[in-house]
Amino acid sequence: MKLLTREQIVNAKDIKSVIVPCPEWGGSVSVQGLTLEEKDEWSLSISEDKGVSIKGATAKLCALCMRGDKGKLLFSLDDIEVLQAKSALPMDRIFQAAQELTGIGQGEVEEAVKNSEKTPTEGSD
Repeated sequence: MKLLTREQIVNAKDIKSVIVPCPEWGGSVSVQGLTLEEKDEWSLSISEDKGVSIKGATAKLCALCMRGDKGKLLFSLDDIEVLQAKSALPMDRIFQAAQELTGIGQGEVEEAVKNSEKTPTEGSD
């Protein structure tokens, strides 16, 4: 495999999207993978000072990945309650597509919760 140049990496069209059917809503939704910055934003949004909250993690990822016909976000992190009130069936399909496109493994959130529950041992630096 050849080594890439800086320009090739910068110019690569590496953010993919898919159309997810949502017959419950009468149509389909465009789901786009996140940039690294957006993925970090999602990770931070599910983190709290005293651990990790998985409440809303699905809706938060969906909000960051659901796009309109011109690629603009349909929702923001302020819309989490609205998305959480929607049917789990289409939201789960959107979440699964967003996970795949972004490279978020199913166990990533659970692993973060497990790690946050570990307390440092006394006397450790």
